[in-house]
Amino acid sequence: MKANALWFFAVLFAVAGCTAPRVSWERIERGKFVEFGTPAERSLVVAAIHRMSPQAQATVTTIRITSDCPSYAKDKYGNVLEAGHCRWWTRFICVYPDYLDKWTVWHEAAHAFFYALPAWKRADWGSISKEAYGDRSGSFPRDGIITDYGATDYYENFAEWVAWALERCSFGGRAWYVDTNLVDKHDARYLRSLQFLRDCGALSLEDYATLEPFFTPPRK
Repeated sequence: MKANALWFFAVLFAVAGCTAPRVSWERIERGKFVEFGTPAERSLVVAAIHRMSPQAQATVTTIRITSDCPSYAKDKYGNVLEAGHCRWWTRFICVYPDYLDKWTVWHEAAHAFFYALPAWKRADWGSISKEAYGDRSGSFPRDGIITDYGATDYYENFAEWVAWALERCSFGGRAWYVDTNLVDKHDARYLRSLQFLRDCGALSLEDYATLEPFFTPPRK
């Protein structure tokens, strides 16, 4: 293939945000995207994914419940250092059984959704709290970033925002983990982040309406 043709397809995929093919709705509805694990573990994963927006569900390809995933980061002793992992190109997700909960599933599925967005859209998200990434010290929420782990980079911040939003709307949130009283409502980065999640389809309009008061400045 000529260089010009290769360049054309590279640009086409970058603009379209193409990665792996989307799964069928039948596969999503019947939970066929989950591999391994006990019946209870698979049921938890299916329920978590079904709680997400249709757009987010459609970007999940496979979720494997396993302690043996080549993609896991490990220390020099072979100990797994992460609760789950989502591969960039295929959006294939592994979740470590010992850390399996809905937050972890939502976090990894949010990575899959984010990877499927066009590059310019991911850049828009990254620009919201651009100057604050890299510093996980101190208290959070801060600078439009919802958790300390979200301060790692804008990929993790997106995943943490989605996981927190769904947790809050479904169960009242992790009050011990994310104290919304620390939110500076005059910092527009929080509301911009929430609006981004709504506009890109990561959150439903109903979930957005539930969360908006936490980030909207009081009227004078």
